[in-house]
Amino acid sequence: MRIIIWGTGLYCKEKAKFIKEDDIVAFVEREKTIFYGKETILPEEIENYQYDKIVIMSNHYLDIIPELLEQGKVKAEKIIPGIAYKPYLPNELDLMSNNARIEVNNDGSLLYIYNNKDTVTIKKGEDWEQVRKLVCREENSKRIQALDVVPVSKTFGLQRGGSICRYYIDRFLNENEAAIHGKVLEIGDRTYTERYRESVQESYCLHFDKSFPQDGPDFYGDLSDGTGMKKDFYDCMILTQVLNFIEDIKHVPRVLVNSLKSGGVLLVTVAGITPISRFDMDRWGHFWNFTDAGIRKMFSMEGVECQTAIYGNYKAACAFLGGMSYTELDMGDLEFVDEDFQVIIAAVIRKTGDKSYNEERKIL
Repeated sequence: MRIIIWGTGLYCKEKAKFIKEDDIVAFVEREKTIFYGKETILPEEIENYQYDKIVIMSNHYLDIIPELLEQGKVKAEKIIPGIAYKPYLPNELDLMSNNARIEVNNDGSLLYIYNNKDTVTIKKGEDWEQVRKLVCREENSKRIQALDVVPVSKTFGLQRGGSICRYYIDRFLNENEAAIHGKVLEIGDRTYTERYRESVQESYCLHFDKSFPQDGPDFYGDLSDGTGMKKDFYDCMILTQVLNFIEDIKHVPRVLVNSLKSGGVLLVTVAGITPISRFDMDRWGHFWNFTDAGIRKMFSMEGVECQTAIYGNYKAACAFLGGMSYTELDMGDLEFVDEDFQVIIAAVIRKTGDKSYNEERKIL
């Protein structure tokens, strides 16, 4: 996206350094100067440039935007107030959210839209307090103060009706059921392979127990070095909640991708916000928690496409940490997604192959 930036002050300096230089068409100031090696342009010169958006990188955007619109040379939909442009500054974090967007009205005021339903019209600075009440809940502090220091349960809600994390994992796999076909590998057991067995021709299971042979439908394997893994063999691999517990994770992404056929799909889920799994910690170790950015980075390699999905929000994370079941929450509580509270991160990793394969099955 090609942008013109209005302003060259401290506010701009904090954000502009994270914008690709090639994306910046020009900087606007009321007087000519040099900024970031570019000569600034005057407001009346904006119409001489080709651009997609004008970003108002100034704390005075509520005054500047109406002025721009009054000139009649810039349309409201072309304007982005700096507060809506990432990365957010510390004083903006309680106001902006991944579930929010800001539109510029024709009169220069801002329309703040949260979760596609709640709106606040912003004409002056005081109006932001209404926004803060949408994004943050001060009254939750009293609820947290009232909590004991011990959880509801330490078994992830399994004995209370079902785990919140497994609810999200089931949803992810249901959404990508079309990928589970042909030769399918699952880790540890065949829970999901059996559930979606209709399109499975051959079922394989990797075990970390060395008592298994290194070949056959059930075999011993080590994802950290590729022991037991065949190359270019599987149509689909199901890897739910495994990566968190592998100590030496450096070569695991390449081992997994190498084992897929061309066009094959790896379905991965990992824990983001989670209590320690004491069962696993005391046996082989609980080493890592993840973010969606971390998973994309891990599988960033030639010949691989990686699409991530996030599940969770503040309430779901609190309930999960406390050991509650998904049955104790409303559906809306589970389905609401806040990217800042990632309970489960899921990914569809494709080994690049015949494009018609992915298009036909409509995976993710």
